[in-house]
Amino acid sequence: KRLGEGCDTSSGGTPPRSVPDFYNGSIKWFTTSELRDCYLCDSAEHISQSALEASSAKIFPSGTLLMAMYGATIGRLGMLTNEAATNQACCAIFCNDCNVEFLFYYLLHNRARIISLGSGAGQPNISQQIVKDLQLSRPPLPEQRRIAAALGDVDRLIENLKKRVEKKKNLKRGAMQELLTGKRRLCGFTGAWVEKRLGEMLKIGNGRDYKHLGAGDVPVYGTGGLMTYVDDFLFEGTTVCFGRKGTIDEPQYHEGKIWTVDTLYFTYDFIDTDPKWLYYRSLLIDWLSYNTASGVPSLTAKAICGISVSVPPLPEQRAIAAVLSDMDAEIANLEAKLKKMTLLKQGMMQDLLTGKVRLV
Repeated sequence: KRLGEGCDTSSGGTPPRSVPDFYNGSIKWFTTSELRDCYLCDSAEHISQSALEASSAKIFPSGTLLMAMYGATIGRLGMLTNEAATNQACCAIFCNDCNVEFLFYYLLHNRARIISLGSGAGQPNISQQIVKDLQLSRPPLPEQRRIAAALGDVDRLIENLKKRVEKKKNLKRGAMQELLTGKRRLCGFTGAWVEKRLGEMLKIGNGRDYKHLGAGDVPVYGTGGLMTYVDDFLFEGTTVCFGRKGTIDEPQYHEGKIWTVDTLYFTYDFIDTDPKWLYYRSLLIDWLSYNTASGVPSLTAKAICGISVSVPPLPEQRAIAAVLSDMDAEIANLEAKLKKMTLLKQGMMQDLLTGKVRLV
């Protein structure tokens, strides 16, 4: 069926910005930038009753499905959890004889097709009529509800994993601020910390061009991360890499054989310094404040060597690095579960929203 056979549509409006009081009210007012394929609880802006009366904005009830019709956000979705107004770029969809959660997942799964229907010289736009003319394959209403419930269960698992990942990352950030600055000491360590320049702790090597090399299994890194694999190595061992040009504020830690391009320094010959501790400590350095160029951000080896940090005894460095490494491992494990669950949801959507697999 056409979407318009079982649903009604509408759109909102934007009150004049020239009247400040229009945006000083209590009515939730959503724009397409807030549609992120999720439930919509509160909006960034709120309008007044007078704004509602002076524009084409209107109140939509809780449970209204919103779809972005214009520009870069075309096809994005949101579900109102409370009554709210929207701007004119949001298409409001009201379900009469279909399940709104099922429709949400169906439109999400078919986003590429929806975007392809857009028109415009620049970024594509769709209209309410295009939305109403969308052809939908719908099972009976009870099955729609079961499909929506199954996908909703997976979404809740995904959301829970996202929260756990963010919580672990926040815990790690707090631990780094405390352990790497000496604000909190690990049990059993009391030795004094010493101020040292990085140049006293390591040596710096320059990256090189790799294009003369053949394909292989040695990773090539630039300031943006992994680039390709080659058949030779520039350095073998444990190293902390610092950006020379471009992305200079994202240090990297590597072990084994690697090649770095000329925009990325590698380090070696660590003196009373644990490389993993140094990597974590380098994440707290304000690298952009050491930028030596007015255009593309750049770091010189001299500037890096001149940076001073407070350094604990080597055993404490290793203990701190071990704690933070364990936290990284926990985060990586949760992120792997999150990736697996996300792939599971994609497979379920493909099966359930096409009728390949039926729920009875």
